[in-house]
Amino acid sequence: LKTLVDGGRLTAAMASQISDGASAVLLASEQAVKDHGLKPRARIHHISARGADPVFMLTGPIPATRYALDKTGLSIEDIDTVEINEAFAP
Repeated sequence: LKTLVDGGRLTAAMASQISDGASAVLLASEQAVKDHGLKPRARIHHISARGADPVFMLTGPIPATRYALDKTGLSIEDIDTVEINEAFAP
């Protein structure tokens, strides 16, 4: 396929159909935040990997969400933003 821009590497086969953009994340320990006088904009409360039967597409987030909420003691009302399906995640 032809690249999206001359000399580029990105083709239509590699790009998300519904978005275009970039992002960056700075991760820091609680101590580093205090040491540098930073004000966090978000907090990671839990990280885990969960899997489900691929035959039942898109049902995996249901038990994974329940698991994460149980482990953190949070409710869905405590969360501002949720991304459920990351189609291009490895």
